[in-house]
Amino acid sequence: MRIPGLLVAALLAGCGSASPPPPDWSLAIHGGARNFAPGDYTEEQLATVRTELGAALAVGAQVLDGGGSSLDAVQATVAAMEDSPWFNAGRGAVFTHAGTNELDASIMDGASGQAGAVAGVMRIKNPVQLARLVMERTPHVRLVGAGAEAFAVEQGVELVDPKYFHTERRWNELQKALEKDKAAPQTRLREAYFGTVGAVARDRQGRLAAATSTGGMTNKRAGRIGDAPIIGAGTFADARCAVSATGHGEFFIRHAVAFDICARTRDARVTVGGAARTVIFDVLKPKGGEGGVVTMDERGAPAFEFSTNSMGRGRIAAGGTAAVAVLAGENLAPPPSALKSGEAAPDFSTKASLAGKAFDFSLKEALKKGPVVVYFYPSAYTGGCNRQARAFAVSKDPFDAAGATIIGVSQDSIARLNDFSADPEYCAGKFPVASDADGKIARSYGLKVTEGKPGSRDSRGAEIGHAFTERTTFVIAPDSRIAATFSSADDKITPEDHVTRALAAVTELKGAGAK
Repeated sequence: MRIPGLLVAALLAGCGSASPPPPDWSLAIHGGARNFAPGDYTEEQLATVRTELGAALAVGAQVLDGGGSSLDAVQATVAAMEDSPWFNAGRGAVFTHAGTNELDASIMDGASGQAGAVAGVMRIKNPVQLARLVMERTPHVRLVGAGAEAFAVEQGVELVDPKYFHTERRWNELQKALEKDKAAPQTRLREAYFGTVGAVARDRQGRLAAATSTGGMTNKRAGRIGDAPIIGAGTFADARCAVSATGHGEFFIRHAVAFDICARTRDARVTVGGAARTVIFDVLKPKGGEGGVVTMDERGAPAFEFSTNSMGRGRIAAGGTAAVAVLAGENLAPPPSALKSGEAAPDFSTKASLAGKAFDFSLKEALKKGPVVVYFYPSAYTGGCNRQARAFAVSKDPFDAAGATIIGVSQDSIARLNDFSADPEYCAGKFPVASDADGKIARSYGLKVTEGKPGSRDSRGAEIGHAFTERTTFVIAPDSRIAATFSSADDKITPEDHVTRALAAVTELKGAGAK
């Protein structure tokens, strides 16, 4: 006798063990789908993107772990990615053909079915925040351009000068695209899009939400709006399914991708991840549409499907650890983080300055004399960095007594450091500060590097003009192993605390007879 398949499934479900309970909360993100060409990235750049993905997950996880809603979590997570120059959203938005930045975003609450979006805004620091306000404080779903920005002013939303969105990396991408456009205009559609960011989440109450934000396509026509601010195309959430999309928006709009994925799950035999796979590979790809999605089901299970050779992605759930990846075929793994005690300290040599005079500093050579305190700081002549330098200078004698060398590291030019190292108010000629102009040393220690804001000035009124490294101190034993690590972000300590803790660590090393 032939038993219908659905009956078999029901019988098996009844006889099998119960499914494990879902995590209390779950969060998943994407940092944009893209087809990388050879030479488009370095391993250091990939490591930075993984770090940024991990930082965004940490922001959303904090909201959810504190009992916050899925809607709050996706907004906070996407806003964190909008603040990073490494994603095509907010600060890192790509340029239009006209050389402007036009931003789109949307957000949807799966529990209520409410949604909000903005498109074509040029002065909104965090478009996802404004999309949330459209949802909650207007009868509309989407506001565009000048009207959206006027609404932002009414709501007290932070506006920025359009120069805020100008990054050299994105500008250079536009110049390359314009050159290719002249040579072969038909390649534009294939090579123009660079990302989008998005997040999906399930909170402790089982509510789903999704949010998406983008700068669109490099070299897009001014005024072009893609799928990101269109509910049902780039973003969708209901009680069972949440989706955020990334890719060639025109195809996602024509095929209502986000809604289609969730609609397919109304058949109980279709999982959210399975529906995403079908839509990306069986619906979009045959039509020439490329991109991807991050999805989440009602139990908080995430899925990532994409047809490009890369899509930044990550996930975290209650009681678990964050995991991220960028390239196709790359397994999700914990994001890079600052090196910890017991790990080997990467050797480095670089230009440094002591009392206004430049010299070649070598960590390897310094360790021959005893422990080394390597402290990374954002910039010379800025508030916290001035205080930290002064504290190290005042405490130089006790460090000497412990046989320790102090070396500050920032992305300042050696010219700026010549001034800073000799300044009697700060370094006072007591210890050297080194230049890590490209951030390579900081990244080798697992530290986050953030591009500086255009026009930022130091305490002297001079333009800073370089990227910032997060404030972190490493105490390195003579055997090149890290004895202690202190982070302002993780340990919630002041610049002066770095000095006090570093001195305690080197004193302990001396007492233990470190070799």
